[in-house]
Amino acid sequence: MKTFILWLDRLLTGLCLNVACLLLAVISCLGLWQVVVRFVLEQPSSWTEESMRRLLIWMVLLGVVAALRIGAMVSVDLMLRLSRGWWRTTVESVITTVTLAFLAVVVWFGIDLAWRV
Repeated sequence: MKTFILWLDRLLTGLCLNVACLLLAVISCLGLWQVVVRFVLEQPSSWTEESMRRLLIWMVLLGVVAALRIGAMVSVDLMLRLSRGWWRTTVESVITTVTLAFLAVVVWFGIDLAWRV
């Protein structure tokens, strides 16, 4: 059972990361399309900006999931590399506390937004 859960965790983390990368590519193509249409064809596209905004939100949320799970946040990596002994334990505790606070804020505002919509 443990190996299945770990396999599922790796699968979902990889899926989130791959989808975030795909969304980044789509956003880049939409941005290029918007520039070409606006400045070359002189007819601004009405749907690309809103699409890019919504895709960017999903890209960031999926990327944060993968980054938190992999531990790929740059500042976190740097602090952990520089710390030793009891200071490392303190840094890990601070990182965990800040991460939980961030997730609590996201959940709080997410619930509020879901109730409004």
